[in-house]
Amino acid sequence: VHGFHLRGLLYYGCGEIRMALSDFAKGCDNDANDRNCQLMKAVCMHSLGNLSGAVAEYSALLRVDPAHQCYYQRELVLYLHKKLDQPIGNYNPDVDLDAYFKEAYCKRHPTSHPRLCNYIPQKPISTKIPDVKLSDTAPTPDMQKLVDLSRKFGKLIQLNTPGFLSNLRQHRMCGLSIVNMAQQARAHFRAGSKGSDASNTGVPLAFNTKGSSKENGKAHDFGWRDFMDIAIKWRQVSEPNDPVFWIDLLAPEAFAEGFGLQTPMVTGQMNVVRYFPYFGRALEVVKKLIADSGACNVHDQRFMLPRTKLDTLKEASSCHDVWNVIQQGFYVETPCH
Repeated sequence: VHGFHLRGLLYYGCGEIRMALSDFAKGCDNDANDRNCQLMKAVCMHSLGNLSGAVAEYSALLRVDPAHQCYYQRELVLYLHKKLDQPIGNYNPDVDLDAYFKEAYCKRHPTSHPRLCNYIPQKPISTKIPDVKLSDTAPTPDMQKLVDLSRKFGKLIQLNTPGFLSNLRQHRMCGLSIVNMAQQARAHFRAGSKGSDASNTGVPLAFNTKGSSKENGKAHDFGWRDFMDIAIKWRQVSEPNDPVFWIDLLAPEAFAEGFGLQTPMVTGQMNVVRYFPYFGRALEVVKKLIADSGACNVHDQRFMLPRTKLDTLKEASSCHDVWNVIQQGFYVETPCH
C-alpha cells in the first residue's frame, strides 16, 4: 500500500493524474482503511472532474474522522459542482465563499475553529448536474488550436532547479491561462474597457462584473485586478490541494493582522531540497540583523545579545550553532527597502 501511495504521489506531482488515481485506487483496494490513499484518490477525482466521486470519497473520510482537513476540499467541490455549467467569468470563488472559511482553509485550522461557527456549509451535490466528461482530443478544431498554442507557453512556468517536478497539468493550465489572458488583453485594448467589441474581429472582451473580485462584483470598468482574476481562477482549479485566494478578501481580522506565509529551508533534520540552497545567504542575513538590531522572542519582545555572544554568533554555520548562542525561540525582521 505504501508503495502504491508513493508512486501515486510521484505521478501526481508530474501531472499524470489518471496514472496517480490508478495507484491510489489500488492502495485502497489493498487496505480500505488507508486514509492517505483514500484522500489522494478523492483529490485525483476532484482534479479530473469526477466531482460526485470526489464528494463520496471525501465524505467517507469524514465519517471516519469528522475533523479531517478534507472537509475544506469537499466544500470546494460542492461549490464548484454547482458552477460547472456556468461561464467561469460569471462567478468568483473569492467573492462567493465565506471569508472565514477561506482563512481557515489557508491556515489549516481545525474544522471546529471558532471563526467557523457561523459558516453555512455548501448544499449537497445535485444529480441534475453531470460530472465532467474526459476526452483525449479537443471537441472542435478551434479548441485544438488553443490547446496546441498553450503548449508553447505552459512550460515557461517550470523552475529548472532541484525539487520542482515537471508537472504537465500545471503546464497545461498555465498555458491556457496565458492564452486566455492574452485574448482578453487584446480585446480590451481594441474595444476599450466597456466590454463592447468595436472591431468586430477576434475574441470579444469576456468581462462580467459578477465574476470579478473587485468591489464584490459592483459595476466597474475592466482593470488590472480583473485581468489577474483570469490567472487566479485557472490556478484555483489546477490543484485541489492548494488554497488560492486574494489575501485582502480573507477574513478582515486576518488581513488587518497581516498574512504571512512560511517556507522552511530546514525542517528538523531535513534540508528542504527546494529551498536549502538559499540557507547560507539567509543565515548571513539573520546574523547581521541580530548584530545590528537584535531579535524578538516568542512573546514579541526585542532583545540584544552581549558582545561575547555576538562574537560566537559570527562563527555559526548551522541552525544548531545559532540555537546554542540564542538559547530560545526567536525571529528577526528584514527591512523592506
